[in-house]
Amino acid sequence: MARKMWQFPTNGWIKVNVDDLVLMNGIRVSIGGVIRGPNGGWLVGFGNGDKYD
Repeated sequence: MARKMWQFPTNGWIKVNVDDLVLMNGIRVSIGGVIRGPNGGWLVGFGNGDKYD
């Protein structure tokens, strides 16, 4: 698998990066991400997780 490096968004755009997690037993899920501006600076981040019984 080729390793890719993060790249700045095109000028005038923002970039949204997200990731998630689902445990093998399916009981716990999480998601999080970050929104970055054209210069790569952090604008806002978010995350949430939940447990299912």
